[in-house]
Amino acid sequence: MFFRTVPLELQQLVWKFAYGKYTPVRPLYDLDFVWDKQKAIPPIFLVYKAPTRELFPNGWRDKHNMFWSIYIPNPYVKGNPYYPAVGLHEDCLLWSTVGDHLIDIVSVAALKKMKTYRAILHKNFMVQMNTRIHEWNRSFGRLWSIPDLCDPGSFVTYGDYSEANTFFVHEVTRQLSEARYSLLTERPRVL
Repeated sequence: MFFRTVPLELQQLVWKFAYGKYTPVRPLYDLDFVWDKQKAIPPIFLVYKAPTRELFPNGWRDKHNMFWSIYIPNPYVKGNPYYPAVGLHEDCLLWSTVGDHLIDIVSVAALKKMKTYRAILHKNFMVQMNTRIHEWNRSFGRLWSIPDLCDPGSFVTYGDYSEANTFFVHEVTRQLSEARYSLLTERPRVL
């Protein structure tokens, strides 16, 4: 609790020294925001590396594959070290495409039980892919909170890759059962 009573300018100076970058937001709110996302979002739904603003000051889209090896570990993935959220490039995609494969192997019986179509699930997944990390609650409410998606019996795991699909389904459903709504929905704002 001591750090919260320190003046904002001193907090920012400590953050600049600790992380090599000035954060124009309240440092402890940024830390709480990242920690909250780590607790709420299953790590399998996030890419494991993310670009920083310093890497792409003039644009990100055309060169992002060339520098993949120097990206930092994604701070939103549970177990990765903290990095100020304001230091990540705002145009980067932090979602992985694992959910797309998971939707592809949902059984027809499970779709009937959920009273939906596979295309609807794909549409909701594409909406998630095009949103920012702070909008996890919307994605979770529309798509990932469906109880049948946490049941390994709702997926087709036979065929050429049955052993790999079985492991995949059990790991994703385990992580999905631990997912929850995020408490902090506002992304850190510049002061």
